[in-house]
Amino acid sequence: MLYTKPMIELVMQIRKWMPSELKPDVKLANPNLFNVLAQHYHNNCEVITKALIKELFSLAGGNWPVLLQTQAAVKPKSRIKVYRGQTTLEDKPAELTLNKNTANKPKRMYRGVVIQD
Repeated sequence: MLYTKPMIELVMQIRKWMPSELKPDVKLANPNLFNVLAQHYHNNCEVITKALIKELFSLAGGNWPVLLQTQAAVKPKSRIKVYRGQTTLEDKPAELTLNKNTANKPKRMYRGVVIQD
């Protein structure tokens, strides 16, 4: 596979975000690079790493983006959070379903402890 300049930069960024035990496998000289990245994408990996891997696979074209879509239905949605100029991607928390009585009623607190009624 021929790598373009944006693809090389993405691989370097992905390598920076990878855990230390996977860094030796994330190299441009590795012929199984895309297979390693696809496997890591489906395992527990950070949202930023997932976004970088997805961008790399879309730039690669061909059948590579299909490898990431196999579990697209179960992946959590993410949101962008900016704090003091630092931008991060985070998973959205699962929405809780509460019954109507507890949703409208505020919790009473005393010294950090919820008071039971």
